[in-house]
Amino acid sequence: ENPSGNYVTGITAPGGYELKEMTNGPRSGWMYTVNGEHALNGIGEQVVKSRDKIVFHYVNDYAYEVADWDKIGGTGRP
Repeated sequence: ENPSGNYVTGITAPGGYELKEMTNGPRSGWMYTVNGEHALNGIGEQVVKSRDKIVFHYVNDYAYEVADWDKIGGTGRP
């Protein structure tokens, strides 16, 4: 699910299982990396090149599971 074209709120797996933003708590949700680093842009604004590796991953708590979350707009620990 990508209602605004810039942020993935949920993904439905084959068989119908849904994993959405906040399914596993208030800080859980989908994030993505480009070539192993979290991007500075929403997915709709991210410029990619041929052979870039894009990986979507789900985190249960971005404040503790994303080592570089301050790079993408956070400061300190929420």
